[in-house]
Amino acid sequence: MALVTMPDVERLVIDALIADPDVAALVSGRVYGALPNAKVFPLIRVVRYGGQMIDGGDPFWADAPALQIDTWADRKAEAVGLAEVVRAVCAQRLAGTHPGGVVAGVGIGTSVYDPDQSFNPAKPRVRLSLDLVTRPVPAGPFAHSSPLAAAPRETEPTGPSPVRK
Repeated sequence: MALVTMPDVERLVIDALIADPDVAALVSGRVYGALPNAKVFPLIRVVRYGGQMIDGGDPFWADAPALQIDTWADRKAEAVGLAEVVRAVCAQRLAGTHPGGVVAGVGIGTSVYDPDQSFNPAKPRVRLSLDLVTRPVPAGPFAHSSPLAAAPRETEPTGPSPVRK
């Protein structure tokens, strides 16, 4: 039996945000797991800070990671606006199958304005919390869509049926 591993949820969310056109229009791919030395603002950082396996990992099938997403910008309004776009994208577009795994559930937590004091003067930053339910992409013919959406259908007088004859 093949070894099952959980998705790298930071990479999954980073890739999803980079690929999203509304996020890309604001940060041009500047979405990171660790901040670069040469920072260009605005930018986003995604960090897993906790969570736990569903059902205690027995069976080993789903994870419930807790994430923090930080947005920085040169002005408060820009940091807050970017954070709201990220929050909306996560709430409305993150669930589903991605190349790195499946996001089966999205819980949107708090959004807090918290200027970053490590900059002088403090840099506008907003911190978001996000709780997900993730699992590996299933193997087989239905790996990238729901089974009913991908199942061959036969037309009957009452309409399409997801059941093969």
